[in-house]
Amino acid sequence: MIILVVSIYIIIALYQVPNLIKRECMRDLSAFCFFYTIALVLSILYVLDVKIPSPISGMELILDKLQLHY
Repeated sequence: MIILVVSIYIIIALYQVPNLIKRECMRDLSAFCFFYTIALVLSILYVLDVKIPSPISGMELILDKLQLHY
């Protein structure tokens, strides 16, 4: 299953990255690579059945520390 996930990400990258390089959109390329890497890592962890924490609980922790309640 990991091979399938990685191969799909490679196919998408092979489609997107050359267009960004050709148009010389280096900021867009760096943002794409950053978020794409995060998405790939999270997808692989999901396939491996690793429990991924919810970002909401982290936001609640930060809001509690700052004493911002709604």
